[in-house]
Amino acid sequence: RSTNIRNGDNNTISATELDSHADSPVVGRRARILEFTDKEVNVSGFSKSLGKPLSVPVVNAAVAYDCDLTGNTYILVICNALYVKDMEVNLVPPIMMRLAGLQVNECPKFLSNEPSIEDHSLYFPESDLRIPFQLEGIISYIPTRLPSSEELINNEGSYLLLTPNMQNWDPHTKIYSEQEYNMVDYNGNIKRK
Repeated sequence: RSTNIRNGDNNTISATELDSHADSPVVGRRARILEFTDKEVNVSGFSKSLGKPLSVPVVNAAVAYDCDLTGNTYILVICNALYVKDMEVNLVPPIMMRLAGLQVNECPKFLSNEPSIEDHSLYFPESDLRIPFQLEGIISYIPTRLPSSEELINNEGSYLLLTPNMQNWDPHTKIYSEQEYNMVDYNGNIKRK
């Protein structure tokens, strides 16, 4: 989905969507590939009827976010993403944003009991940057676009990680479920340290 078409691919506003069902980020044609890793994975749809698995490369990629409030452009890096060339949008699991140390609040402001600026936003504590999510139907997203080579050079050293820069991302690891399980006692209460 492209939400606003302007002239040229670098100016086409697209979406970097939250996808809590995806187990890895996915980037498409509206992301700039920074690096191809030496990995490839087989991906398939949510149903066997969608055909055979597709082998795709794992990449580190960048998207540009233009802040309406400050007028600044920020380069957001998505690490360990599956590269599906013909996708128009990018998908990022919120858990990966949280693993990168970001504060993700997925609740839309209009559904919040006490709406605040923190609702329906992504916050980067280290750079004190808050990016509000937008809605397309029921999908929360950040409006992003393909960054130019010049923007990548001009912003080098100040890229913001949207996902953690892990050497080996394994979405099937048992670590996270074990950590979650160990947070509560046998009565279902939070364990005290």
